[in-house]
Amino acid sequence: MIMPDAIPPELLAPCGMNCQVCYRHLTPRRACLGCRGGASNKPPHCRDCALKACAAERGVAFCAACPQFPCKSMAALEKTYQKRWGISLVETGRRAAAGEAEALLAGQRRRWLCTTMGSAQSAGGPWTRRYETAG
Repeated sequence: MIMPDAIPPELLAPCGMNCQVCYRHLTPRRACLGCRGGASNKPPHCRDCALKACAAERGVAFCAACPQFPCKSMAALEKTYQKRWGISLVETGRRAAAGEAEALLAGQRRRWLCTTMGSAQSAGGPWTRRYETAG
């Protein structure tokens, strides 16, 4: 999938994950619309996400806006993302909650852009790979 000029803010999940670079969003066929999108093509772990439900119950757009942040669930997810993909959801969430989503996503666009193909590189999936547009 070709990386857009700007990553839409609605592709930033409550936990801080940038859905634009999620392997399910980048799947050429039946792409997921992101955490805040509809349930269509969303993997079960995203449809049933306890962090998203908790953020909704507490009335916060991002987990980082919660006074109990980072909770045990968020800390466990942070550890996994740091270890596997070098991504800090805690830092991303804090910046997003502080109103810095646009600048944050611009920086992430630079990080995940394949400059050779102009495509997005996947992060946060079972493997990291690049996707190009389907002919």
